Amino acid sequence: MLKKPNPFKAKQDAKAKPGAKPDENVVDLTLAPPRSPFDMLDGYVFLPRLIDKARAHLTEKLGSYTYGKPGSLDAFFFTQHGITPEEFAKAVRAAGSDQEVVTWFSMRTKLKTPNAIKEYNRKFASLAPTSAESVKSFMCHVKAIVPPESADRIKTWFQLLDADEGRLDLILK
Repeated sequence: MLKKPNPFKAKQDAKAKPGAKPDENVVDLTLAPPRSPFDMLDGYVFLPRLIDKARAHLTEKLGSYTYGKPGSLDAFFFTQHGITPEEFAKAVRAAGSDQEVVTWFSMRTKLKTPNAIKEYNRKFASLAPTSAESVKSFMCHVKAIVPPESADRIKTWFQLLDADEGRLDLILK
């Protein structure tokens, strides 16, 4: 499966100017969140989300999101694949579609074998806070956005992002 539609694209399109033609390459994160970190393109988690964030970065429509910030999940992604945020943004700018980004990415990533990709996905999707300080901060954020009866089910950064962006129902299934 190479291309998964952005479930929040409809929200962005609905808020577009009347008569404006929706553009797959325009993502406005001031209107709707990026795709879920669990979403995949070409078998890689987080790739669709990072494409959305790069597109928003390129058009200065990141809102409260960041792109490529050191210490972030973006930085983990780039490090694991041996790609810089600048290289990725340049490829996204040049691409006419998600598929064109995937084509570029599949040639550049250092993770190519099915086993390496599977292990990367497992490791990345299971990242969680580890220090006492980060666990405390994480749990404060969880408690602020998740009903108390469900808070103990949010354990990873990916789950927290989905909950924070209104996709709690996907986690609680």
